[in-house]
Amino acid sequence: MFWNTDKPVNQKLTADDIAFKLELFGNKNLIVDYIKCFLTEFGRKWPKIDFLRLDKYIMMLQTVLKKFFELCLEIKTLEVSIILP
Repeated sequence: MFWNTDKPVNQKLTADDIAFKLELFGNKNLIVDYIKCFLTEFGRKWPKIDFLRLDKYIMMLQTVLKKFFELCLEIKTLEVSIILP
């Protein structure tokens, strides 16, 4: 899905769509589980990303993490310790 977006506008829209899924959960535990899975998968795929696409994936990571921290502030709890092992 994200791999095939080559134009910056489409990349940003797709990254926003992925980040928006966090809002759909509404439950703090589900949001944290989504972020754990997202970061695990991102870390697993990172070595396979070629240097021409790095900026696209860094933008996606920034977008998703920004949305995560915005939701944490809305929930009034910033439980980053749940994510880190």
